[in-house]
Amino acid sequence: MFLFFDHGLSRHFCVVSSKTEMCCLTCFMESGTGRYEASMKIGIVSDTHDDVPYFASIAALFAKQSPELIIHCGDWVAPYSVVEFGRAIDAVLPGMTIRGVFGNNDGDQFRILEAIRDEKLNIDIAKDILEIPAEREGDRPVAIYHGTEEKIVNALTGYGEYRAVFRGHTHIPKVLMHETRYGKVLEVNPGTASSYSRGRVTKRGSVAIYDSEANSAELLFFDR
Repeated sequence: MFLFFDHGLSRHFCVVSSKTEMCCLTCFMESGTGRYEASMKIGIVSDTHDDVPYFASIAALFAKQSPELIIHCGDWVAPYSVVEFGRAIDAVLPGMTIRGVFGNNDGDQFRILEAIRDEKLNIDIAKDILEIPAEREGDRPVAIYHGTEEKIVNALTGYGEYRAVFRGHTHIPKVLMHETRYGKVLEVNPGTASSYSRGRVTKRGSVAIYDSEANSAELLFFDR
């Protein structure tokens, strides 16, 4: 069973086992200033890991889909890589807003944010979990989390508070609909856009496109 406790921007996810043991994990929750629309395409990417040579392929895939927002689920890694990713997207989708979260490999978060500011990039990164509310009244929000703690992923997808949860970390692309007491929750893992996954070099990279009207997602692949 998963329990939620809100304390301002700090959210506690409590995992209660059948033996009544409780594990409490704390994450920093940030609510986005923007909202997702009832009919909207969102590009999702994760775990780019400084693989700059593939950023043009990622941007080209997104350009064909004409998304209105791009989400990065973390593990950008180096500040220069974040800058190059923003430039690659802006080259084919000028003015595109990029939002996302930090992952467990994003060590120099201060310098990443500093680089975004200095380059005047349209990128907004939250520390742990980003919550994007819905434009249409009654629709549930979307949550973005890197996926470092699978217990937190299970809490986000298992309770029904969110309409969709975008995550990464595993480098394994997946689209899965969860049935909960309070409604369906779509889990989207775009996989990795880098050339290295689970101890081996990968032949294909992947991203995803989310359709907010249908609450569905499609995985897109590109060759290396």
